[in-house]
Amino acid sequence: MLHYSFYNDVLALHAELRASDEVQCLIGRGGIAFGEAQQPSLSDYADRVDTMAFLTSL
Repeated sequence: MLHYSFYNDVLALHAELRASDEVQCLIGRGGIAFGEAQQPSLSDYADRVDTMAFLTSL
């Protein structure tokens, strides 16, 4: 899903987006590099949950 709007203060925008539970990732300057959103690293966790730590705690 894509939403867009106009803004004047980039720092306020970044703070608002990072505080949102609905935004999964930010792409571009200050976020994930273009082309890397679908190639997570080992330290990138879905929904901010460390899957291995969860599984070992069962």
